[in-house]
This record gives sequence, C-alpha cells and structure tokens, in this order.
Amino acid sequence: MGDFNGSWAARLMEWSNGTIDEQRARTLVTEIYEAAAERAVRLHEEEVAQREAEREE
Repeated sequence: MGDFNGSWAARLMEWSNGTIDEQRARTLVTEIYEAAAERAVRLHEEEVAQREAEREE
C-alpha cells in the first residue's frame, strides 16, 4: 500500500492532533483498508448469490 498507507496515516495523525503516533496510524489505515476490501468482496458475493437465486426462480 506504500504511498496510500503513508498519506492516509499522515492525515490521521494530523486529524488526531498528535494523539496517534505514526505506527498506530499506519496500523489503523491498514485495518480500515482491509476491512473495506473484505466488505466489498462480501457484498459482491451476496449480489452474485442473489442474481443466481433469481435466475433459478
């Protein structure tokens, strides 16, 4: 994630007014990104399953 992680970590540190250090910010960004990706996959799988069920009807 390189630059993506670094740029969002910097924003998060700025928004936190110094209450989050760089390592924690990077960890949070990674966790948020991974959770969003997993959610997108789950939603896609649910949509595909719904389409298949509709086709079978």
